[in-house]
Amino acid sequence: SRRSIPATWIGVFDDIRVLLSETHEAKKRNFSRAMFSFNAAAGGRCPICEGRGIVTVAMQFLADIETPCEECHGQRFRPDVLDVRYRDRSIDDILNMTADDAFVFFNGHHRIQQRLNAMRQAGLAYIRLGQPLSTISGGEAQRLRIAALLAGLPLSDGDVAAENRKMPTLTRAGRTMFLLDEPSAGLHLQDLDHLVHCINFLVQTGHSVIVVDHDDALTSRADWLIELGPGPVKLGGRIVSSNARK
Repeated sequence: SRRSIPATWIGVFDDIRVLLSETHEAKKRNFSRAMFSFNAAAGGRCPICEGRGIVTVAMQFLADIETPCEECHGQRFRPDVLDVRYRDRSIDDILNMTADDAFVFFNGHHRIQQRLNAMRQAGLAYIRLGQPLSTISGGEAQRLRIAALLAGLPLSDGDVAAENRKMPTLTRAGRTMFLLDEPSAGLHLQDLDHLVHCINFLVQTGHSVIVVDHDDALTSRADWLIELGPGPVKLGGRIVSSNARK
């Protein structure tokens, strides 16, 4: 959905809206946090595009055409809402920040930073907080799901020794098996290291992770490696080798 964004997916958008509603300008205008939602009809979203930032023109025999909203210029909100600023940034400015930029910007807000850090650790530091989920790739969607699971959980030992730190359970149902299809697609080696760190964290908390991938930099770190082949499509489907890597 175009209305779904990473900020809502990992649970930081509510906290951001609260911060904006607590500013002097917002209180002067009697704006609640609902005014900073582009999904609420009673909020401060643009009345023309209804908070989508774009206007869709239906074409009878061709694909629909999407153009930036001429009223809000793609900013999703009314001008009076955009006038409200937190640390000199409007709600539109914040939604256009990458996870990396937002992590620095919200210095001092531990809850927000910890959830943004989950995105960074999952190799999604470059993703904008307000980017529609309909525009991200399949690999990015998989990593965003991992980030959502890790959101709010410490991804490093910090000042607490690993042996003394209680490992949390990530799902209400208990242990879960995760199946990832080519999660390394488009990742830089450094981002791949972050992804492996997240996967290891899932395993350490009692879950199982099955990864289907061709990247040697990723498969070489697997606890157990199963190679299928010997050829593609009809020439494959058989186990060529299977061995423990650790």
